[in-house]
Amino acid sequence: MSRLELWITIGLMAAVTLLPRILPFWVLGKKQIPKEVTYWLSFVPVCLLGAIVLPSVLVHKGDLSFSLGNHSLWASIPALAAALISRNIFPTILVGMASICVLRGIF
Repeated sequence: MSRLELWITIGLMAAVTLLPRILPFWVLGKKQIPKEVTYWLSFVPVCLLGAIVLPSVLVHKGDLSFSLGNHSLWASIPALAAALISRNIFPTILVGMASICVLRGIF
C-alpha cells in the first residue's frame, strides 16, 4: 500500500466514522422532535448497555454459562448491587473489579 492509498484509506475511515455522528445534527438540528420520540429515545442508552454487557457476562468460553467458573456473572451481582445503591458508575466499577479479582484469586 502506497502512502497515498494509506492517507485515502484513513480519510475515508474518518468520514465513515464521522458522518453517522454529524448527519442527525444536520438533518434534525432546527426541527422540533415530538415528545413521544424523545421519550422512546431515552431508552436507547439502556438498551445499548444491555446489549454490550449481557453477552460478556452470560457467555463463558463460547457457551451460555451459569457455572462457578463464570467469574463475570458472579462479579456482576455485587456490581449491580453497588450500582443500585450508589447510582454512580465509579463505585460500580470498583466493586465489579474487586469482585473479579477476589473470584479469580479464590477459584
